[in-house]
Amino acid sequence: IPAMPTYEYHCRKCGHEFEQFQSMRDAPLQACPQCGKKGLKRLVGGGAGLIFKGTGFYITDYKKKGGGGKEGAAETKPGEAKTPAETKAPAAPAPPKAVAQASAGVKPVSAEAAVRRKKSRHSRAQAGKSELVLTTPGTFLGRTGDRLVVRRGREVLHEAPAFQVRSVTIADRGVSLSAAVAAHCAEHSIPVVFLEHPGRVRAVLSAPDGAQAGLQVRQVRALGDPDQSLALARQFVAGKLRNQRNLALYLGKYHQKASPRFEAAMAAFRTQGERIEAELKRLPRAADEGFRGKLLSIEGRYAALYWDVIGAALNGKAPDFEGRRREGARDRVNMLLNYGYAVLQSRVHLALVRAGLNSHVSYLHAAQDRRPSLVFDLMEEFRPQVVDRTVVALITRREKLGIDGEGLLNLDTRKLLLRRLHERLATIVRFRGRELTLDEIIQHQANLLADHLRAERRYRPFVGKW
Repeated sequence: IPAMPTYEYHCRKCGHEFEQFQSMRDAPLQACPQCGKKGLKRLVGGGAGLIFKGTGFYITDYKKKGGGGKEGAAETKPGEAKTPAETKAPAAPAPPKAVAQASAGVKPVSAEAAVRRKKSRHSRAQAGKSELVLTTPGTFLGRTGDRLVVRRGREVLHEAPAFQVRSVTIADRGVSLSAAVAAHCAEHSIPVVFLEHPGRVRAVLSAPDGAQAGLQVRQVRALGDPDQSLALARQFVAGKLRNQRNLALYLGKYHQKASPRFEAAMAAFRTQGERIEAELKRLPRAADEGFRGKLLSIEGRYAALYWDVIGAALNGKAPDFEGRRREGARDRVNMLLNYGYAVLQSRVHLALVRAGLNSHVSYLHAAQDRRPSLVFDLMEEFRPQVVDRTVVALITRREKLGIDGEGLLNLDTRKLLLRRLHERLATIVRFRGRELTLDEIIQHQANLLADHLRAERRYRPFVGKW
């Protein structure tokens, strides 16, 4: 009987990953079931271990670190009985973990949640291997055979199988790469992102075959239809507000008694925020001339309440944070946020390119030359769950965050932030009946936006749990 293992596949076109049960004699799959394109790569797995249930197996009954024989077996001669003094009462079995947690006053974790956490830890560990981030000036990324190699002079700093790398981030002007690497990344749809300190995307390199003319014509037509534009813009704002609310409620679970300031900020957020949310729901479905201004006004007033909660949650750990500031920020919180949003911007940009959308045709933010305004539209619903939550955790956990001689984040701090953001993007969450990483959800939402414009599915924003 031929062996029938389970193989893992990764799509280089859309990033979809799945498992396929097939014979060892079968040829690798080529067409992705998600996007339909021929970009599948069969991954090399580590194999699975056997789990024995019941008794009668060596691993359960006979295996012993100190030697042979059954664990706990009595070493007595035939016909010899143990005296009561020699007989030990069997140890009471340990209570199940859920019972122990309940008795300790901790809410038990469901089996489904425990499995999801384990998957997230594995996904974050894999992200550390597949996300290549170059931050040190003087380093060079080249290709040797089927491996990508990072060098500084003649010294090899790091190397990895080329098929394992899913993205390359260059976060310093002093880093360079070879034409062979650029060609390999373009051929296999591996994004190359150039970040500029203090928080701008300098460039995003991707293959030039992602645009879809028919879809982009639909984009322009939707932009010319005020009602369609309003419907999409409303969804982007609603998604951002709901995610800001859920992150504030999440922080409230842990900081409610932190300080009177936090209690006051949360009280204002709940009462005034609910009124603003109701105002959004009351907006007419038919667009008028000022619909975009009304949406941005709602977004701005809600954001002011939200950032008051964030500042109070930091509870003195960032005394120089006086509110959200984009340009010219010199406090740690805003510099971390600006740099983090640049990372998120690059991910959303790539997702839109893969979906075949034009990143300059937008519905909430006004179109501007040399500014990918649709990226900022789609980013809105992901800002709180991806970047804000990561930055708050860095501050509240008192991570070592340094400033360089120019008053900006130093190299070690930028490295730490990049690592934490990649881990957050690799976190698995429950999303509409499926378990996906946040990175996969970004791509899902870009594809959903494309389907909405094709009149195939209705766009709904991503809303993270709290």
